[in-house]
Amino acid sequence: MGFTPAYSELRADWDPKIPYPYMVDQELYQKPVLSSYLYTFMALLAAASGEKAHVGYETLLGTREKPLFETLKDLPVAQLSVSAVHLERSGADANLWLQLVNGDNYARLVRVRLDDSQEQGSPYLVLYDDNYFDLLPHEARTVNAKVRFRGGRAGTFAAKIIVSGTNVEPVTVPVPPISSPEVGRTTLSELQ
Repeated sequence: MGFTPAYSELRADWDPKIPYPYMVDQELYQKPVLSSYLYTFMALLAAASGEKAHVGYETLLGTREKPLFETLKDLPVAQLSVSAVHLERSGADANLWLQLVNGDNYARLVRVRLDDSQEQGSPYLVLYDDNYFDLLPHEARTVNAKVRFRGGRAGTFAAKIIVSGTNVEPVTVPVPPISSPEVGRTTLSELQ
């Protein structure tokens, strides 16, 4: 059960066979009286369930009408910390694990990148298992990256990891040098 305004199918102007998708936000914007009904329905649900709303109804309805770019612009700054870095090297490849922990605010479009020295022996390709992700408050995530080197050759590898995002203060963490072709392993605790 929920509040859904009456649906009337609209067709595309350029092709009457194509129906427009139904968007509740658009209905609330085009017919402001529906916001009053939605407000009443939310209040009834809260009263019936006995739960107190975390956010005022006006605020909740206001976010449904606010354009996305304004919402992103107004996000409070999120503080991410890097709790662990683990690097394993074997031959001309390396595996890098990075654990991120979010602070008190929502972090939008978090991006992890490896900024290498661009000297001889630097990697030509870094494949991340996850990038451009969101983190809820106090959420932790481990990101794995496979680092590939040209032609199977790699010398000493030293780099820094840069973590940034839409509302994230950039964090830079150095990756200690590790030599190839031997198997190498290091962690963040060895940096300190």
